[in-house]
Amino acid sequence: MGIDRPAVARLLAARSQQGHRAIELADDHVVHCRDFGDARDEAEVLSLSVSADGLIHLRVYFPSAKQTREYGMIHLPDGAIRAIHNRSEKNEYSIKDGKFTQTGKPTPPQHKCEPPVS
Repeated sequence: MGIDRPAVARLLAARSQQGHRAIELADDHVVHCRDFGDARDEAEVLSLSVSADGLIHLRVYFPSAKQTREYGMIHLPDGAIRAIHNRSEKNEYSIKDGKFTQTGKPTPPQHKCEPPVS
């Protein structure tokens, strides 16, 4: 797997009630940035691709947690994205089949951020 640059362009920034997430595209790598207000982090995107069914596959290494996580996200008709799965290298899911494993509640849509006003 490698980096699917068109997929990166579609995922550049999104927000949800849980905070702000951005995928930053650099010349030689891609970075996953998260901002939860009181906490921020950056992580290297190891791979990003889109499967034939439209599922966006994202594999990210988080140095602060010393952990690689795999995400599956889908685009919704209104342009938002929604997490379908989120799992660790040990195949431990925090999101499975579009629902949080601890609560069973569906994952919320994440909407594209407005560009900054200059």
